[in-house]
Amino acid sequence: MKEGLGGSLENGLVTRSDPASRRPAAARCLLISPYFPPMSRIGAKRALHLCRNLPAFGWEPVVLAAPPRDGHVDPQLMEALPSGTIVSRGYAGTLRSFMHRALRFQPMPFEEVPRGKATRLRERRIFGQDVGFLTPLDQYVYDLPAAVREGVALVRRHGLRAIHVSADPWSGFLTGWLVRRITGLPLVLDLRDPWSLAAEKMALRPPPTRAAVRWLEHTVFRRASRIVLNNENACEAYRAAYRGRIPESRFTFVRNAFDRGLFLPSEATLPREFRLLYFGRFQRFVRPHVLLRAFRRFVDREGLTPSGARISFAGGLRPADKAPITELGLEDRVDYVGYVPYREGLGALRGAHVLCLIVPPACEIQIPGKFYDYLAARRPILALSANTEVDRILAETGSGLSAPYEDREVAAARLGELYGRYRRGESFDLDPGAVEAYSAREQGRAIAAILDDVTS
Repeated sequence: MKEGLGGSLENGLVTRSDPASRRPAAARCLLISPYFPPMSRIGAKRALHLCRNLPAFGWEPVVLAAPPRDGHVDPQLMEALPSGTIVSRGYAGTLRSFMHRALRFQPMPFEEVPRGKATRLRERRIFGQDVGFLTPLDQYVYDLPAAVREGVALVRRHGLRAIHVSADPWSGFLTGWLVRRITGLPLVLDLRDPWSLAAEKMALRPPPTRAAVRWLEHTVFRRASRIVLNNENACEAYRAAYRGRIPESRFTFVRNAFDRGLFLPSEATLPREFRLLYFGRFQRFVRPHVLLRAFRRFVDREGLTPSGARISFAGGLRPADKAPITELGLEDRVDYVGYVPYREGLGALRGAHVLCLIVPPACEIQIPGKFYDYLAARRPILALSANTEVDRILAETGSGLSAPYEDREVAAARLGELYGRYRRGESFDLDPGAVEAYSAREQGRAIAAILDDVTS
């Protein structure tokens, strides 16, 4: 036996601490999630939440995950995994294992991951088409045979009663579907993001790939006992898209969540100057220009100097993201925090007066995962939003204000309202009870109810 990340490793199984100390559970389920701690990718977060919260409601996950070999690792996340959690790293085929051995690949902290050849390759274009959108699946499709074999073995070895797949990566759905065909267990498909209904991503794919996505999605959906979306808008969109083909009752939604227990203790204090914070990196469909234009308009309206109001970006900015900062003359008002480990994130969030969220039209049926961590931080949120569900949650919980995505005048006025509270010396601590419905415990309760239903 040898030591793995956060626990002992034997035959590909990682067990946190002493298995004898594990709380007895009424039932066990197979949790398939290629992304899993110590990976720090956003796709690992929901699976970690379920491992921490499902046992309280009678379900104990046995995890099938990929080895942490593609960079972006945070060993602190393994420390948050409950004692006795069984994790198999068997979601890895011979080809992947050989390539990583040949290339002598080593996982590394997120902030040290270089911009390597693989990243540049994904961004290249062939006949005008992005390479990364040529396939309907993902990099784990090569691991499918090994993942299915390991999934079936886990079912038989541990007497599992259900299969729960957290995706994307979308190849996890095919793995769950094939394990279900072999074992006959009920299958719950849990979508981290829309697949065929992600309109902007689908537009980047060539027609044959779009057709393959729709066929694959329909194939696995037909055999699922339940299809879980992570917000209400997405659930309604999928019910409409599959009306007449799959019963509407098979679709449901369980929101993403925050888990205060994941964060390390912190004693963050608010700075003297009025400070805004955007947490996380920008990407293809989420750009900083709308926020920067609103901030520029706000400081001009209020006549604020750089020492009176500042905006911080935690997670790093690409050169393209920095261009509007220069164009708007904001270089002396912007601070760069750099990478913040997830478990230390709550302290960073609570060190700002206002937390900024950008929800573009491309995310009309998506809610950024950081939104729920913002709720945990109990600081007012300013959302530049094209998502009606985000706007409704902010209003119902009293957690912040929203402005139309491209309307910098309204956004500047909303900032002015929050700045008025700062000038009057009002508290920026929000009521923690108002957002408890969005906690990981309630998320675990909802998923447990689904597992109870499909196995009853």
